[in-house]
Amino acid sequence: MPKTIKITYVNTSGDRVTVDGKAGQNLLQVARDHNIDLYGPCNGGGQSVDDYGEGPCCTECRVFIAKEFHDKVNPINGEEIEILDWCEDADENSRLACQVVLSEDCDGMTVALPVWDKESYWNKTD
Repeated sequence: MPKTIKITYVNTSGDRVTVDGKAGQNLLQVARDHNIDLYGPCNGGGQSVDDYGEGPCCTECRVFIAKEFHDKVNPINGEEIEILDWCEDADENSRLACQVVLSEDCDGMTVALPVWDKESYWNKTD
């Protein structure tokens, strides 16, 4: 049975909620299991390039993970990097929640939800 892992999500107001996840789940699944408002219209369908053939396909479940956990989660791949490049506020702590698979080493991880006006993003003109 997978070990229970404590994950703390921090919203844009600074409110924190600590929930239980399991090794092998991704951050989007854990958020949804606990009714945390983390939007992901592709439903994490990009979780496995081998299974789905396309990898991640949107930026809406992006989060910021604490630096001390960068080497405790699965490495970021080129396709995720390319997608995160679409986000103006992406930095070295940015990941797609559907792509971050938890390991037992992730116990105590803090995940911040970014400020993002989805309406203006999808309606912007170039």
